[in-house]
Amino acid sequence: MLMIARDVQPFSMVEDEGFRDLMQHMDPKYKIPSRTFFREVMLPKLYKDLKKDLECELEDVQYVAITTDGWTSRANEAYITVTCHFVDKKFQLVSAVLSTASLLTPTNHSALNIADTIRQVLNEWKLLHKVVTIVTDNDATMKKACEHLQMKHFPCFAHTINLLVQEILKLEIIKPILTKCKTVVAFMKRSSTAMTKFKEAQMVTDPLGLIQEVPTRWNSAFQMMERILKTNGALSISLLGTAKAPAPFSAKEISVLEELCSLLRPFEKATKLISGGKYPTMSLVIPIVCEMQIQVFSYKQSFKSPEANLAFNFLSDRFNDRFGNYETRTVPRMATLIDPRFKKQGFQRTNNTDQACRALEDELHNVIKNLAQEPSTSASIAPTPPNSSSSFFTNLQLKINAKTTTTRSDAIILLRQHIESGNEPETCDPLHFWMLCSNNMQPFKELTKKFLCIPATSCESERAFSKAGQIISDRRTRLKSEATEGATGSALFASSGKPKSKKKSKETDSCHYYKKRVHWVTDCKKWISDGRPKSNAPQSNTVDTNLTLVVVSEDALKMETNSSVDTGWWIDNGATKLVTSCPDQFVDFQELHSPCVIKAAGKESLKAIGKGTIEILSFTKDATLKMTLTDVWYVPKISKNLFSVLAAKLFSIQQQPSAGWK
Repeated sequence: MLMIARDVQPFSMVEDEGFRDLMQHMDPKYKIPSRTFFREVMLPKLYKDLKKDLECELEDVQYVAITTDGWTSRANEAYITVTCHFVDKKFQLVSAVLSTASLLTPTNHSALNIADTIRQVLNEWKLLHKVVTIVTDNDATMKKACEHLQMKHFPCFAHTINLLVQEILKLEIIKPILTKCKTVVAFMKRSSTAMTKFKEAQMVTDPLGLIQEVPTRWNSAFQMMERILKTNGALSISLLGTAKAPAPFSAKEISVLEELCSLLRPFEKATKLISGGKYPTMSLVIPIVCEMQIQVFSYKQSFKSPEANLAFNFLSDRFNDRFGNYETRTVPRMATLIDPRFKKQGFQRTNNTDQACRALEDELHNVIKNLAQEPSTSASIAPTPPNSSSSFFTNLQLKINAKTTTTRSDAIILLRQHIESGNEPETCDPLHFWMLCSNNMQPFKELTKKFLCIPATSCESERAFSKAGQIISDRRTRLKSEATEGATGSALFASSGKPKSKKKSKETDSCHYYKKRVHWVTDCKKWISDGRPKSNAPQSNTVDTNLTLVVVSEDALKMETNSSVDTGWWIDNGATKLVTSCPDQFVDFQELHSPCVIKAAGKESLKAIGKGTIEILSFTKDATLKMTLTDVWYVPKISKNLFSVLAAKLFSIQQQPSAGWK
């Protein structure tokens, strides 16, 4: 199952002839389970274990930030993903996917429906009151959804950069040169002859290809033009030597491309820097805006072509409209001041710096009040009058003993101590820096977890959709929403390695032959000395698919919705089989070749996909007994475990004293 999750393989791979031949060659005795077993049993169990590990980690987290975005799959189904981001106890930045599923009402893409869907996800993970900021793209519907949630919204900074770049590329004077670039690249990708000549003309071992511009892919236009400039010599040779090829780029066109690339290069570098997922990015927003403005405006006198000059003038007019308000936003300016690399020097305007310092002082004041167990003042202890025989300055000692400190003064002192200390180098990791600071900087450590956990972009949601796009491929377009969420979450958890599910051990697994938890059956000396016999009670994995389960209550057949599955056992006088929906309870399990339909008297039906043996405890007045239930059917969608009285009379149910057994 981990291989399917990590490598994003379809469940049907276990039925591929080549894979089955490989497994047959590796172990002729091994019987590969069907895709139904992996989809209905293994995937939910893996997802459940990984989800439980993440829930345990989130219990100790005080602040989280989330990103969210919408996406349409190849099967033309709409999904919304929610990712969370937090700083753990070791001051490591952690990102995790909470959900990739359909909206509550799939046909309604309104802000209210999106808000309700996000609220349900956050309530499920118990994070609703821990969210400090939601990061989305600049779509008006997403902004409105955050208003419904009454949560602070931050627009994706990388998306904002891309919007400005797209506005420049849509200028009428830029369209001709951009259109020619697209035409040349399209021809080269369409003509195998021209591409072969292009690679041969580069005369290198690893020749470069060309990049086509895609509007939805950030910086792809810049990358297309930059690659053309880098390979222009070989590209001209290829175009001149190929029939019906477009004309090569002239010297004037090359000059225009060079100036446009100079203008767009700072935006490309900023997008790469701000889109990272393994380091804090919110504190980079304001310094990046300042640096982009300086670098872009430094080219003002160097542009000669009308295309570059017009693009520069447009950029000058629109730059402040897009990026001028970031220094006034609470989240980025708090993060910038807290980051030991930037502090006040990361800002461009002095008045914004002063406002940010006052806001950070208020934050420190609130944190210190919450951390204080009792008022931080020496006046709470009555000052003892000094001994006049031992000290001449009696009045001075009285003033010192009566000296008081307040949380406001503590906040001012901490802030001044941080601001006036030297700035750390650019290579410094701010999280590592605050982790190593002394305990008297604990308020700053708390604010570090609050503000530096917030990503500056919604790239994590985009990455989740990239993984989901691999999952819902041409081979898996029929995958249901529930399986998509489980597969996406499991794939991302499995590939990142965190959190990890617990491994099986000899202390927790039983030898089903010797009935002990000290070794596996393959290591059992009794099983080996007895000649390695097969199971004493072999069970066939083929059943009558028309078997009817009689007089089962309707509640037992209802699919689970919001409540968790009842792990207790309900006695049913009319049921003809033992039924459970908990795969973790099986100590021995066999999958059915084809699902068996379970029917009730009311004609409701569910599918059983396997059966096996379960061990449970039975409590009586005199003793506690361990019961071994055989021939128990596994029905994933049933909401109650059913204990059949009829099955207890007809089939093997062994009882043993439970002393020493847990």
